[in-house]
Order: sequence, then structure tokens, then C-alpha cells
Amino acid sequence: MQDRIIEHMINTIKDEWILKGHSLSGSFEDSLEGVVEETEDKTIISIYGNEYGHYMNKGVEAQRIPYTRRNRGQGQGGTSKYLTGLINYVRMRMGISDIKEATGIAFAIAEKHKRDGILGSGFLDDAIEKMEVDLDVMIGDYIEDKALKKLE
Repeated sequence: MQDRIIEHMINTIKDEWILKGHSLSGSFEDSLEGVVEETEDKTIISIYGNEYGHYMNKGVEAQRIPYTRRNRGQGQGGTSKYLTGLINYVRMRMGISDIKEATGIAFAIAEKHKRDGILGSGFLDDAIEKMEVDLDVMIGDYIEDKALKKLE
């Protein structure tokens, strides 16, 4: 029964992720896993996935964007995981193979993020809302099964 609940939760999260247009490499979807913690009087089922899912759900405030604009002649600065990730995103999402073009677009995106922040899509909040009714029934069945086993 726990496996059915976990599978339902993960599939609902994946469906919302895809529905919101976030799916690209499949990495987030593949990262989702369920963990069960069971004691004598309670069962906790948690779903874990890549951390960036949190930021895609809730968004990121502009002041938390790890990007500082440099004027021409100030040098290139260090290597930024944020910008490297944006460049890779641009290449994959937009199919741009030219690194200079992809880098230019990534910097434009970084400028916009630094100015406006990143708006969260609420995919996880929506998934939780969609799965609530089904989970109520599934969890009710699970509790009933556990109670019957205790009586045997």
C-alpha cells in the first residue's frame, strides 16, 4: 500500500512539473524518490527530489540571484555555477549550439532575473492540491489495513 501511495505522489508531481513546462532533461523527474519512516504509532511518507524543484515551485527573490553585472573592461570574474547552468539551459531549451550566442542569451536572462527575480510556478503546490482527495482515500485504506492486521 505504501508503494502505491508513493507512486501516486511521485506521478502527480511529475505530471505537474511537465504541465508547467519545466521538463527538459528528465533529471528532476528521475530524482524523485519516496522514503517511508514507520514507528509503532505513525507512518511518514516523504518525497525527495533535486533541490532546484523548490526554487521552481516558490521562485527566487531578485536579491538572492547570484549574479553581479560587470561593465566592459572590468574583467570576466570567476566561474559562476548559476551562469554555467543558464548557458546549458539555453543550449538545451532553445537548441542553440553557438556558445557565444548561448552565453549572450544567458546573460540577458541573468539580468532579468537580477532585476525581477524568478517567479515560481507553484507546480508542487498544485500537485499537492490535486493529490489530496486520492491520498485521503488511500491513507484511509492503509490505516484500515493496519488496524485489521493488529486485530488478527
